[in-house]
Amino acid sequence: MKSFKSLKILEQGIQLVSVAHQMNNKYTQTNLAGLISEINLLAIRISTSVAASSDQDVALQYQDGLKEALNSVEDIEQQLMCLPVEEPALDELKNLIGLEHQLIEQVLEQPEIRPRKRPLKRSRLSVASSRSRAPIVRLRVTQGVQGELF
Repeated sequence: MKSFKSLKILEQGIQLVSVAHQMNNKYTQTNLAGLISEINLLAIRISTSVAASSDQDVALQYQDGLKEALNSVEDIEQQLMCLPVEEPALDELKNLIGLEHQLIEQVLEQPEIRPRKRPLKRSRLSVASSRSRAPIVRLRVTQGVQGELF
């Protein structure tokens, strides 16, 4: 997961899928079955796109996945406006959709988080050698005869 909010979005998306699935089972024999089934598929698409995009390393792909999830949330909101039925399960679904919409918008509004640069690991030898440098000894060589070394 990219962040804690992505995990929260995914958890609420899974709750949304379970509520939509319960409604799908309840209204299978009514004329609302197609509409409820479509809401169920859109709810599955939310959690799938969030999970797939949070695995990506590129921030642009992550943003695209969240935008796709937001589009699914907005589609569900439009579908819920078409439902003439009033019941507690539908109210719960509307509340979950509202929370999901708010969370996704909050994550999309945040600036891109850049990874922190870690300091290079240095050995004790390299640290000690950088503190005290040995003087450079220059040799004088004349006509092929070795000069003094010390």
